[in-house]
Amino acid sequence: MPSARNVDELIDAPMVVVDGVKITVDGALAGYVRPVEEDGKVALYTELSAILRAKRELWQELEPNRPAPTRCLLHIDEETSALIVKSVVSTVTSAGYPDVSFVVRKLPGD
Repeated sequence: MPSARNVDELIDAPMVVVDGVKITVDGALAGYVRPVEEDGKVALYTELSAILRAKRELWQELEPNRPAPTRCLLHIDEETSALIVKSVVSTVTSAGYPDVSFVVRKLPGD
């Protein structure tokens, strides 16, 4: 996990994890990075999008008088290519989560 300054505490939001091989949302498998790596072009991850959209729809059913959250947390292995990061961010924002935050650890001394 990369380190950073000026960080916030964790919030309640979907957590998308990219470990270099697979993509998960709150622990549920949401796709693999390899197809996009092999294609070499930014692409949307269909299963990731479907899971995130389902989470928003469930929120709207359970909380019809409150706006659905728009924040999503991304925990991406620091070795992940920019192509995969762009594809994941594009997928997350297109699924209704335009407020993307990256999970990092605080630098020592902060």
